[in-house]
Amino acid sequence: MAGDNGSRRFVRLWWALAFTAGAAVGATSIILIGLQDTIWWIVGVCGSVIAVTAILERYGDGGLGMPSGWCGVRGSSEVTALIAR
Repeated sequence: MAGDNGSRRFVRLWWALAFTAGAAVGATSIILIGLQDTIWWIVGVCGSVIAVTAILERYGDGGLGMPSGWCGVRGSSEVTALIAR
């Protein structure tokens, strides 16, 4: 899905919408609550959203377990024999 042109256009559209909305909300926030509170809000709330999104993107398909190939020993005969005991 990531390779077709339709999804690439969709991603570009969302980046453009996010930038436009972010600029408008940022300007309004600076006017209403001030620059310092706006910066703390961006760091706190938006940073948390970015972290959760990154975690879900990383582990979304395979669950929250370790990624495949961790430590280079997944599927080796020694580990399989130890697990089977």
